[in-house]
Amino acid sequence: EDNDKHLFLILKGKVELYFESSYTKSSTFKTLTPNMCFGELSFITGNPHDFSARSAACSQLLKISREDFIETLQEFPEDKERYMMVRDSLI
Repeated sequence: EDNDKHLFLILKGKVELYFESSYTKSSTFKTLTPNMCFGELSFITGNPHDFSARSAACSQLLKISREDFIETLQEFPEDKERYMMVRDSLI
């Protein structure tokens, strides 16, 4: 499964975002808490992200598939057009 194509919303717990390198120890650059999300840029653009995530406490996440989201947008042409404009501005 390709997690680069999902948006994650933290419902409870903590998630650490970190960079992983073969040259250095992984370093956390942000800790997220409930009602925060991650993966949004990759979710919108479809491009891979350059960080990893790990649970820092017992956590519950909501995972939204980019593919399912785009399929749902087919029913809402105005929202689909807005999404495409945002996506195109980020690529």
